[in-house]
Amino acid sequence: MPEAFSRPGYRVHADTKWVFRKLIERGKPLRVSEIDEQGFPWVNCRFRMSNGSWRYDSLAVDHDAWVKVKKRRK
Repeated sequence: MPEAFSRPGYRVHADTKWVFRKLIERGKPLRVSEIDEQGFPWVNCRFRMSNGSWRYDSLAVDHDAWVKVKKRRK
């Protein structure tokens, strides 16, 4: 989780925490889908829910919670 999430008084929506937790549990890299006008990378992700439906989310990764990974060789 981003370090800021644990700071006293810092508020994060429960859905945002849920997405971060699921992505951490998944343990796989994500592709940046866009860089916004402030320079923040955005990722898109989806999760299969217990009822079989899909949940789609997008997340700006503006914290210390991301690391650039090396590109795979083909």
